[in-house]
Amino acid sequence: MKPGHTGPDYSEHVYDYDTFWYDAFWDNGRVTILCPKLFGLFDAVREGQFHLDGKRS
Repeated sequence: MKPGHTGPDYSEHVYDYDTFWYDAFWDNGRVTILCPKLFGLFDAVREGQFHLDGKRS
């Protein structure tokens, strides 16, 4: 969410359209990504191919 926006207002104007994820870290051999709600991007992300250091993950 954009700085200064807090609370239950999840309307379109509070999102940062330049940020896909906020943080990523290793967790028991898997990468965990923290991101905003995916809404219409959920299927594209689930079906996408991701690479770390040139290797498919």
